[in-house]
Amino acid sequence: MLSVCLRNLNLVKMFLKSYTMKKKTTTLNDLMIFLQEQGVVKDDLKNFVTKDDLKSLESKMDQRFGDVERELESITNQLGEIKAELAKLEKRTRQDVDVASKDVIKLQRQVVLLEQRIRRLEKTRA
Repeated sequence: MLSVCLRNLNLVKMFLKSYTMKKKTTTLNDLMIFLQEQGVVKDDLKNFVTKDDLKSLESKMDQRFGDVERELESITNQLGEIKAELAKLEKRTRQDVDVASKDVIKLQRQVVLLEQRIRRLEKTRA
């Protein structure tokens, strides 16, 4: 149906371009001559798009666009949730790194103290 709509739309565009540019008014006869020039036959006109066809197409497109909008909204919400979780993980990771760094510094100080004690003990034994 879409290909028929597009073909018919192209015919209408061509008609409007060629005939309305030449005259201020267009008659039914002008339309008939144009259709004959384009090789349009009676069977082609049976498949010509009607207002009901366009309304049906519009309704289907509205529904599909609505579906796409809902899906996009869902994806956007999920992305927001993922960003929030990522921010929490980054914060927790920074906190963990800070704690680990403090522990390493504390352990280094203890090692220094233990090494000093060992040297003192070695001096007293010697």
